[in-house]
Amino acid sequence: MQQVLARQNMQSNKMENLDNHHDHAPIELEDNRTHAKLMKDCMDKDRQLRQLMGEDIQELDMDDLITLEKQMERGLSRVLKMKGRTYAITRICIGYTSKCAARLCGSNIKIKLLLGYKSKGQNALVLHETLHLNEITALKNQGAFLKEENEQMKHFVHQQMGRGEKPPSDQLVPGQSDNSISEACSPTISQSCHGHSDTSLKLGLPFPTEVTRKWGLTPMI
Repeated sequence: MQQVLARQNMQSNKMENLDNHHDHAPIELEDNRTHAKLMKDCMDKDRQLRQLMGEDIQELDMDDLITLEKQMERGLSRVLKMKGRTYAITRICIGYTSKCAARLCGSNIKIKLLLGYKSKGQNALVLHETLHLNEITALKNQGAFLKEENEQMKHFVHQQMGRGEKPPSDQLVPGQSDNSISEACSPTISQSCHGHSDTSLKLGLPFPTEVTRKWGLTPMI
């Protein structure tokens, strides 16, 4: 009797194992198909990347080579466009930083001269002339920097035009030439230079009234 029961249990276990195997078979088959598809996609992408790098192109026909060339040209065009935009932004940031540094330097010089004038009782006319000379020197330095920046930007634009690439539309406005790129990037600097070009050369003026009033000085007549 025990042997009969043991045989029945063994038979039941075998049937359960077969049922479980049949239940999991479709899932395993689907997983295998998905894995095979992913492997194929990875191989295709890897082959495309190698072809973009100029590898494994011996077996390509003329149509495939033309398609590959167009893909590379589109990618290169996007790279050059982003490069030009990044270059322009960098130049604008450099110009703005230089302008701020020049203003801070001029302010420090004026403060030092005013403090020296108050402590030593120097002549107001001499101090006024010194301030104008310092402003002229600062404007000359700004002009030299703008000239160098303009030459670099012109060189970059000529390189882009030589490659058949136009500068990005956000860098040039309608009617603007490559000779005025630096002025467009730093309009405040350009206006400042023009605004002080005449008045900075007029030396020997009386000391400004607002400055003398601020520091408790006696204006010269």
